[in-house]
Amino acid sequence: IKTPQGKQNFLNYLIGEKLLEQEALFKNLQQDPQYQQEINDIIKQQEESLKRAKEFLLKKKLMEELYNQGVTYVSEDEIKNYYKKYPYEIKILQIVLNDALEAAQVMNAVKSTKTQNSFKEAVARFSKDPLAKQNKGALEPFIPGEYLPEIEVPAANSSVGQVQGFIQTPLGFHIIMKVGEDKLTYNQAKERIRTILEKQKLDDYLNSLK
Repeated sequence: IKTPQGKQNFLNYLIGEKLLEQEALFKNLQQDPQYQQEINDIIKQQEESLKRAKEFLLKKKLMEELYNQGVTYVSEDEIKNYYKKYPYEIKILQIVLNDALEAAQVMNAVKSTKTQNSFKEAVARFSKDPLAKQNKGALEPFIPGEYLPEIEVPAANSSVGQVQGFIQTPLGFHIIMKVGEDKLTYNQAKERIRTILEKQKLDDYLNSLK
C-alpha cells in the first residue's frame, strides 16, 4: 500500500467488503434464523469470557491488596526459618486404593517389600491412580508443605525403603514407600518455600472468610 496502485487496490478491497455487508442488510439476511443463532452463540461466548475476565481481575486485585497489607506477604526470615526445619525434599512411590478393605489386603501383600522394583510392580497391579501406569507410583519430589500432610508426616518419619500405610486422604487410601530424601540448598528451596508459606497464609485467610 506504499504505491498509488497498491493504495487503490486496498481501497477497492475495503469498498467491496462494505458493499457485501450493505447488500446482505438490503436482502434482510440479518433476520435469517441460522445467522441469528450464530450471533447469539457469539454473544454468549463473549459474555462468558467477560464474566471470567471480571472474576479473574477482581481476585487478582484482592491478592495484590492482601500482599500489600501483609496478609500473604512472606519475609526472608520466615523462609529461612522454614528452611531450617525442612532443608530437604522427599521422594516416594505410592499405591492409591478406593476402599479400606482392599487397602488392608494390599498392605499385607507389600509390607515386607524391600526393593523399588517390586513396589513398582505392586503399583501396576493394584493402584487405582489413573497415572499409576505412566509414573509407576512416583510423585514429584516434595518439600514438606507441598503435598498432603497426611502423607508428608509418615514419609518424613520413615527411613528410605520403608513401606507405610495404609493412610486415608481425600484422594483415597495410600500405601507409600520412601525412596529418597535429598538435601536442598537455600537457593534451590527458597521460592518453593515462599509458595508454601504464601499458600498457608492464603488458606488461613480463606478459613477466616468461611
